[in-house]
Parts: sequence; structure tokens; C-alpha cells
Amino acid sequence: MEESEIVQTSPGEGCSMLFRHGSNETQDSGGLNDSDDPEESGSSDESDTSDEESSPSYWNSPEQLEKQLRLLDADSPGKEPFLCRQCRATNLSAALDHTSKAGQGASSPIDVAERVGLDPNCALCSLFARTFLSEVDEREAQSAPWKLSAFNKRSMLVDSRIRYLFQPNVEVAILHSGATTHVQHINEERVEREGYLAFARTRDLRVMLEKNESSEAYPLSRFIGAQYDPGMVREWLEACDIDLDDAFSIPGMRVIDCRSCAIVNYSAEMKYLALSYVWGLAGSDMVTVDNCQSDEASALSLPPMVPRVVSNAMQVVTDLGYQYLWVDQFCIDQSAGQEHVGDHISKMDLIYSNALVTIIAASSKGALPGVGGTPRAGQMMLSLKGRVDEKLGTIEDDLVVFSTRPAFKYALPATVWHSRGWCFQESVLAPRRLYFMDYELIFQSEEVHASDSYPEPIVNGELIYDTAFPENPSLAWSHWHDQSDAMSLSGTHNLDDAMKRFTDKVEHCEALLEVYTDKKLTMDSDSINGFAGAIKVYCRHDPTFKTIQGIPIFDVRAVPTPTAECIRTLLDFQNDSILSGLCWAHDRFWIKGTPARRRCFPSWTWAGWGSKASWSIGGWHREDIGKSAADFRFQGLEWKDGSTTDCMNIYKATQRRGDPTHIIGGGACAKHHV
Repeated sequence: MEESEIVQTSPGEGCSMLFRHGSNETQDSGGLNDSDDPEESGSSDESDTSDEESSPSYWNSPEQLEKQLRLLDADSPGKEPFLCRQCRATNLSAALDHTSKAGQGASSPIDVAERVGLDPNCALCSLFARTFLSEVDEREAQSAPWKLSAFNKRSMLVDSRIRYLFQPNVEVAILHSGATTHVQHINEERVEREGYLAFARTRDLRVMLEKNESSEAYPLSRFIGAQYDPGMVREWLEACDIDLDDAFSIPGMRVIDCRSCAIVNYSAEMKYLALSYVWGLAGSDMVTVDNCQSDEASALSLPPMVPRVVSNAMQVVTDLGYQYLWVDQFCIDQSAGQEHVGDHISKMDLIYSNALVTIIAASSKGALPGVGGTPRAGQMMLSLKGRVDEKLGTIEDDLVVFSTRPAFKYALPATVWHSRGWCFQESVLAPRRLYFMDYELIFQSEEVHASDSYPEPIVNGELIYDTAFPENPSLAWSHWHDQSDAMSLSGTHNLDDAMKRFTDKVEHCEALLEVYTDKKLTMDSDSINGFAGAIKVYCRHDPTFKTIQGIPIFDVRAVPTPTAECIRTLLDFQNDSILSGLCWAHDRFWIKGTPARRRCFPSWTWAGWGSKASWSIGGWHREDIGKSAADFRFQGLEWKDGSTTDCMNIYKATQRRGDPTHIIGGGACAKHHV
């Protein structure tokens, strides 16, 4: 690009012109500000949901298309962005032509320019500084030499989402900096969490946005606005085909009435959403709420100030057309006795599995980005006018330089929310999850996956979200258990079915525990409480499934049987089940130093340690366990007061107050101590 190509606005006018279409900020007051446009303001006005008869889907409606097209034309006439001399001399069009050629692979990027420093008033330099040069020291960046390179989107080695970016008919090149020529140079964890800086022809992007239908192989992508879109979320929920008549009563439960800001008693006809968030982040950002009078005599009022995340979640509830929200901090009386709090903790499985949607605050600051005044780390975009060659009579294509969204599979594990034990349980219990990330909104259920970037629901598909949750086998989705759960336990012919069903539950439970034990808990005493809701699900689906100090044990008496031979078989199986539960070890690959000991629990249970646990036997079999510990026979449990419970009374042991300290066994291992 030559100096005459861009109408330069003097630095004195403060025009670096970095357009951030995802926040309400621009670096120039003359640039397009999303908040100036009522359609970008995130209003929940019903007019946003366009007539379904005139448009096949909400996200492809004329109004939504117009919003997207305006993002491509951010700079108004006479307000072209200021570019420094180095950026004006950079021929991005030629680089795009090069990367578009067939055969350009991961090892063949093109060097676009040799650069020295960054101009703080240049719009393109600002994009460089905010993406792949974000870790360069600001003072050094003013004079340090660096290389600008580009490569084809098909060259991405790790992030499958980038490979599918904007469908195959849109040529997209990825910019990066560095001295090496291999694409893997930028495939770092940091870059994949923050996204990439890409550029494409404006006309190609306009054609992509105007396309009404996406192909089966490549979902329709779009640019992300400053505010989340309630109408889009409503479409996602409709695609789930939710049975709203399937709610059930939960005694003693309370919910927040988001219209009156009152805390009221819950009843089964109320459709509510639940909130999953990090208390530590939430408590540092408080906002005021306007309390109204409730008609319910027993209602309580919210305090005058609540965490911003709670206020944001209340707005989401009303935006989606609902009224009630469950938040543990306010719906559980924290000042009540331990028994009251424990009672509600024991109902976590019911509360989250019964919620219409679980709102997940997976942002770096703990609130819900894009809701109300809570900012979202926006998608940065810059429109560049093509070069005019008067001698040849040609006009180059206009280009759009834009930041991509970080891949969900890398961005989510980097959040504080993802590291918390309580949040883990809440997510696996939730049948529908709405993740508010720093960059965009992600929706996930058993049937539907969708996001701001790819708003059209992918029903029963795993193209973009195939690795979103490789570690979490959900407890709320049907695929985690089979039809044998519905089988009767009466009669001897079902003994094998009962044992297989229990074995499947144990394998599933251990898979979850290997993830859960790697999470953080503020209180050591919550080691089992943070997983209690998950345990309740297993127990509800299988009456033979019991736990002692978090270790699954097969309950013989839950299987009625008429013969002594069957009792002997079941007792052998019970013995193997407790032995299997004890066959865990610290995952030395993840642990640095000595594993942390939680002395409020025995040493023989995973709950007694603040470190990742792994089971040495995955898919355990009775004969395999017998070979490794043939002389061990589980006889019962011993309690702190010295009393014991034999192996035939496991159910009574699970109902007893307090916790056992010892496992009593025969053979070489007579007793396992705390």
C-alpha cells in the first residue's frame, strides 16, 4: 500500500481507529460505536425476534444480516483509519493471493514485511499489539525489529475451529510474527487461548454473511457483537425440544423472583434457571439492586447489593422470558445451622438437573460478559480500502483484518471457574449449559451445540465442539447409562444384570473422580460434599450403589435373592467392589511435590488427599482383582467410637451419622487405618 491509498487523519485528532466490535469502545470518537445502534445494544425487545415466516431462522433474518454487514463497513466515508508508513507499505493483498494458492502447506508461510517497532497511533499496529505482539514490552516494541508473516488457514495444526473458519469458499490468511518459517511457531497455548489475527477480502466475507444456509460440513460462522443476543439463546433452547412439564418438587427450596428481587418458596410449576459461578471472583464486584414488594408473605428480599454476576444472571432470566433464578448464596440460608446447609447440599443433583438452563460464569472477572454493562472482550476488526493503480487502471480488493475467537477447548480450561470443584459438579449435573466466556457465548446440551461464532445449532453433531468436554462424562445426559437401569432387581435371573449395572456406574464414577480430584476446593471438609450431588445420581439410578467415604460399595441387600449360593456370589462381588474402590493412586504425572493430605478424611479414600487420583484398574473385573489381592476379605467398618458395622449392613452404615475411620478386612490386610 502506498501513502496515497489511505486518507490519513492527523494524529492530533486522536484517530488510531481501532474498531472493537465486541465492546462499546473505539479508540477514536469518530468511529462506529456499537452502543449508538439500538440493534446492537442487547435489548430484549420482542421486535428482535423477527417473523419466522419471512426468515428460516433468527440468525439469518434480514435484521441480523444487516448487523453483520455493518461490522464489515466500520469506517464511515471520510474516516479511513490512520496507518503508519510501514503498514501502508505492507501489501496484504499479495500475501492473501500467495496463501490462497494450492499446495501452500504448514511449512510455507510468506514473509509479508520486515518491521521495526509499532506506531501507537496506527490502527493496524494496534491490532498487532493486541494479538500476537501482546507480550512484547511496550518500550521495546517502539523500536524492536520483528517479522510479519502470513499463512493459509488450512495450515493450522491444532485448532480445528480455525481450519473450518468461514467455510472453504472464503480465503482467510493468518498473520503472525517470528523469525522461524514454520507455522507451529505460533501454535502456543497462549495464542490458542487468545485467538488469531486474520484477514480476508471484504467481498468474500459479504457473500459468506449473505448466504442463508450452511452446508452440513461447514457451519455458518459470523462476527460477534458487543452484547449477547437473547433472541439467539431462545432459538437454541427451542432446538433442544425441552419438556417443560417434566419438573418436580424439591422440598425446602427457594428461588429468586427476578421481577421483584424477592427470595420465594419454590413450587414445581415454576420454571427456573440456575447459576454456576466462583464465589471468590463474585464477591469483589458488587452492584446495587432495586428491591420491590413481593406478594408472598414468606418472601425475603435480596440485600441492597449483590455480586454483579447475580445481577447479570437475573437480567438473562428476564431476557429469556422467565422469572426465577436459583443462586446458592441467596437461596440457601448461609446463616442457618450446618444441618440446614447440608440438607440443601444433598439436593444439588435435583436442583441443577431440574433447572431449565444453568448459566455458567466462565469469565476472567467472574461476571457475565455481554450482559447489561458488563463488557465483553470484543472481536477486533479493521476495514482497509484497496489500492488504486491509475497506470494499470486496476483496483485491488478491500480487505478486513479481524481477530478470531479463541478455541473453546483451550479457553475454558484456562478459566478460574473450570478449576473449581464445586463448579465441576454443577456442570456435569446440568442438562443445558450456557457459558458466558470473555469472548463469546457457548451453548451445550446433549442434543445441541451452538455459539456466538456459529449460531446455527449443531444438532447431534461434533464438528466444532468435538473436544469441548473430553474429560466430563455428563450425569445429566442419557448416554451415561443404559436401559438396564429400568430393569427389575427381583429374582435370581437378574444377578448378572445387577452386577454389570453397578460395574458400569463405578467406571463412570471413577472417570468423573479423576477429573474432580484435580480441581480446587477452598475447604478441605468439602472434599466429598463437592461430589455429593454426583453420588446421589448414581444411587438414584442404582439401588445397589452405595458409598463409604466416597468409595463405591455394592449393597448386597438391595438385590433380593432366595438362595445361599446367590448370597455368596453377591458377597464376593461386594468384596471386589470395595477393593476396586481402594485401587486408586496419586497421579504422579500431575503432582509436583508431596500430595496434600486432608486429615478430616481417612487416608484410604481419594477424599483424604488434595491431589489428582487415578484408578489403576479401568474397567475392572472380579477375576483380575482376585489375582492381585486374593487374601483380602472385606468384613466391615469401624467407627470413631470403636463400634463396627458388618459387610451385610452397608445400607445402615450409609445412614449413620459420622464417618467410619477404618476398613476391617481378613487376610494379610486386617485393618486399614486413617
